[in-house]
Amino acid sequence: MDGAGTDRARDRRPKRRRFTLELGVLVLAVAVVWGAVLGYLAHQRTRVEAEAFATAGDLARGFGESVSRTLEAMDQVFAMLRAFHRADPERFDIQALAPRDQVLNDLMLQMAVTDARGMMRASNLGGPPVDLSDREHIRVHLERPGDFLFVSKPVLGRVSRRWAIQLTRKLFDAEGAMVGVIVVSLDPAYFARFYASFNAPGGAIALVGLDGAFRARAPAVEGSLGAELGAATMERLRAPAESGTWWGASEIDGQERLYAYRRLDRYGLAVTVGLSSREVFRGFERESAGFLLAGLGLTVLVVVLGQMLIRSRGRLETSQAALSGTLENMNQGILMVDAEGRVPVINGRAVELLGLPAELARPGIAFRAILEWQIARGEFQPQGSDIDVDALARAGGLGPAAYERQRRDGRVLEVQTRRLPDGGAVRTYSDVTERRQNERALAAARDAAEAASRLRAEFMATMSHEIRTPLNAVVGIAGLMGEAELPPHLRRYAGALREAAETLLAVIDDILDFSKLDAGRMEVEAIAFELPALVAGVVDLMEVRAAEKGLALAMDVPASAPALVGDPGRLRQVLLNLVGNAVKFTEAGRVEVAASLEEAGAGRMRLRVAVRDTGPGIAPDAQARLFEPFAQADGSISRRYGGTGLGLAICRRLLEGMGGTISVASTPGAGSEFAFALELQVAPALAAPGGVAAGGSGRALRILLAEDNATNRLVAVTRLEGMGHAVEAVPGGEEAVRQVRLAPYDLVLMDVMMPGMDGLAATRAIRALPGPEAVVPIVALTANVFAEHREACRAAGMDGFLGKPMTPAALEQVLAQADAGTLRRAGGREEAAGDTLSRLAGEFGAAEAQEVLAGFVAEGRAAAEAMRNAVAA
Repeated sequence: MDGAGTDRARDRRPKRRRFTLELGVLVLAVAVVWGAVLGYLAHQRTRVEAEAFATAGDLARGFGESVSRTLEAMDQVFAMLRAFHRADPERFDIQALAPRDQVLNDLMLQMAVTDARGMMRASNLGGPPVDLSDREHIRVHLERPGDFLFVSKPVLGRVSRRWAIQLTRKLFDAEGAMVGVIVVSLDPAYFARFYASFNAPGGAIALVGLDGAFRARAPAVEGSLGAELGAATMERLRAPAESGTWWGASEIDGQERLYAYRRLDRYGLAVTVGLSSREVFRGFERESAGFLLAGLGLTVLVVVLGQMLIRSRGRLETSQAALSGTLENMNQGILMVDAEGRVPVINGRAVELLGLPAELARPGIAFRAILEWQIARGEFQPQGSDIDVDALARAGGLGPAAYERQRRDGRVLEVQTRRLPDGGAVRTYSDVTERRQNERALAAARDAAEAASRLRAEFMATMSHEIRTPLNAVVGIAGLMGEAELPPHLRRYAGALREAAETLLAVIDDILDFSKLDAGRMEVEAIAFELPALVAGVVDLMEVRAAEKGLALAMDVPASAPALVGDPGRLRQVLLNLVGNAVKFTEAGRVEVAASLEEAGAGRMRLRVAVRDTGPGIAPDAQARLFEPFAQADGSISRRYGGTGLGLAICRRLLEGMGGTISVASTPGAGSEFAFALELQVAPALAAPGGVAAGGSGRALRILLAEDNATNRLVAVTRLEGMGHAVEAVPGGEEAVRQVRLAPYDLVLMDVMMPGMDGLAATRAIRALPGPEAVVPIVALTANVFAEHREACRAAGMDGFLGKPMTPAALEQVLAQADAGTLRRAGGREEAAGDTLSRLAGEFGAAEAQEVLAGFVAEGRAAAEAMRNAVAA
């Protein structure tokens, strides 16, 4: 017995070893299977989560941009209302000015205006006055200084009786004093409409303030408007990064979501987009179930390895069913082509995206049959008729590795193909229709913004002409009357009229210069100039104003300064602004202009110019704001001294455009120093000015004047005839063309903007005439300020430009060039009107002055009535 037991024990040992080895192999195989399954699922979950984060981030970006564009549009409404109120407070009618745009009407519930105490005095909805001074969105403007846009929490309107988000801005009078508050009530549901633009079951979007309160939410939940977010959520929204993501449960409905946010710091707001975690992982969970089932099947298959031959077919079918279930639940269409051109695998999503009939949706179908069906249906039009089906089929019919195409039903498919080593291929189809639609919508929004920018530029050009044209008459008449022999009281009137016109022109020039700089349209020239002469010219211009205030005006410029290359016109504009400010704000003492030069290498010099005064000085907290648009040291400045607050901002941008800088150093009570510095090239030698010097022509010229404004015609004719020239004046372009046909002229002065045939069309018509009259010199009379308008004049055939208001020096130079025959294509920059307002000259008797005044009054009344009718319309 002992020997037999020993033999049996000996026989068991190899079996145990084999069993242990087989068990180890089985365990290792199971571990490999589950390691692969779990690793793949972990990777897939990470991918799904990353894609969901990216999707939420994109949606948050789009929602944020939508909110920003909406608030920017509202700020434009505020700007419009404030402009109309500033222009005519007595005729300001909030109901008549309410926007008619359908989008704005859907967005706005109410527009209202309060007085400086918070009492509502007008609303586009009508109704009696309502005290709003206790409202946060009114109180914040009554208590806090500065001009800012405030976005309130949702409140129940006392007039509209609806929940609304209140946008408010201060309302100022012409002197810059606050006279009330403009209120625009926005419908919170408008912002929530973004939710309908993306398909995300269980998702949510919200517009919240950085104060923690909800402004809008979708889907709507009762009590959510104005609800406060928790501290943890607000800590995330106030993080340094302006955008981010997190997982969390909603504080409104308790649902678990993946959230993305984008902060809109300019408005104190943030947008959030939440995707339901259940929906995000729904497809992954289905896929996971399939893979877990497949892993379990493989595990069982490995464990029952001994029975694999008997049950292999059933297990294979089970595995295939699991794989098919996985493929059917994928969001992408999948199609596999084997080396023989058959389609062993095609899932339901691919059938749906391709629109295949049932007979082509079965496994084993020839891929060529699918291709022929697509071509016959015109799926590849317009190029479908040129496809060689046989050649395409021989190449596998798969085409490029990756491309996009649009089906006949408008759906856009992204198609990707991966070749397999055995000659087959796997193709995926993704529906990217919504993505492309969003891209087109963003492109359309960009195009709309560019169109708005172009419209703004055109508006500025038109405004320049429409304002400068009557202003030309005002300045001209005021100057002529001031020099005429008139009674003392009429001379005083003329002086007051001229002073008001100069002030208005300075404001207009500031606004137009700033608009050109803001649009990037300001041109910088490179011209040789003498620094001492430039500074001396500015000091000479300001000396009379300084003497009137009893101020000493001095300059300190190196007499040996070399000639420099730069833009003397822009430098003179900067220096005039700085010296003008110093004289304006200094009541006693002196103003000094000091310039210095130092070597900068490579034939360049560093120029520094400082303007010092003994004025009241500027507080340190106000100095940082001086170079910002519309900024002044305090609110009393505009009331006491006038001005737009744009001068220093224009100086800064001009200098930055020339590569320079500007700074201020000031102590209250001890004066100020404004200094600018820039590097300029040294000119080898300053050439003498070319062309014919201004000073009048050597002979009497025969001149044709085309000008639709009667007062401007009268002023120009009087001035030209006073110079000894023969002038014929016509009110329009058609008359100008007719006169050129009838008689020879030495010069045509052509207003650019006239009713009927404008100056450009008239010039083109004259240039098309068959005889010698086609080459008559034509000079544009224009108030437009942009370079493209001068280019349009040149393209039409004009030879030069005279800016409005028209100065005697510029007029005499044009006349001299016409006399010398050097005017053809003279061109050049329009002369700045503000530099020569005080140089208008001429001789008028009392009777002629009365005639000019009567004509001006008639023209002014007609223009004012036309403006009132335009505003009412």
